[in-house]
Amino acid sequence: MNLDMATERATVEAELITWMAVHGNILLALRHPRNDGPSGRLVSDFAQKLGRMLVDGGLLTEAELAHTYQVEREERGRAS
Repeated sequence: MNLDMATERATVEAELITWMAVHGNILLALRHPRNDGPSGRLVSDFAQKLGRMLVDGGLLTEAELAHTYQVEREERGRAS
């Protein structure tokens, strides 16, 4: 693994519906109680940005996104 490249940016293009599916899968993976290390935090930050993109793109409303994150907090609490 070339860690010198770790901070380089990469672009991936996909339809918003695909990004919505990726967002949901990321949130599901973050529910795992042992997914609490540095990579989990990195992915959580990415999911937040992805959620914002879905709202900005008109696929989700602010209320829907807020509800999604509320459900995820509740589910993570149950998984612990």
